[in-house]
Amino acid sequence: MNELALPPLAALILRYGAVEISERSVPDNLAPVDPDLLEAAANDTSLDDWSADERQRAYAALQRCTDAMQRARSELMFYLRFRSPDDGVPDWVADDLLEMARYHLADENGTAHSDGDKSTIRVRYEDVIRRLAQLAQEDEQRGASESGNSGLMTNGAPRIFSRRTTWRL
Repeated sequence: MNELALPPLAALILRYGAVEISERSVPDNLAPVDPDLLEAAANDTSLDDWSADERQRAYAALQRCTDAMQRARSELMFYLRFRSPDDGVPDWVADDLLEMARYHLADENGTAHSDGDKSTIRVRYEDVIRRLAQLAQEDEQRGASESGNSGLMTNGAPRIFSRRTTWRL
């Protein structure tokens, strides 16, 4: 199976900005996190200038970002299940991982407005899913199996019963 390493959290913050990520990553029951604090925590720099409560909120936000990235990675690996280890993971998948993590940080429906219109985040997420589904379909049409190798292999347990072992029953 192909391995896809998670990019650092700083890459998510760098791509979408500390303000947006701090707004999306803070749980509802906590006060907002200062974007500078979130960026400093993601870059593993000194947090001595902030209080313990602020640091706790920042770490909770980073944990939420990590969870979103892990969900996105899991989702990506589903689409990459037909890839051969020789083929590797396409370069554009790392960017798509960040886009999917951003979607998972957004609210549950992926909509930003209460009027029901699709948000840009949701539309971009759906584009990523379509691209990944197309990649999986191409890999499957090539004849690749879920293990990444083509060809049929049957593994079975050895025969336990035979006419000689069951003749007394």
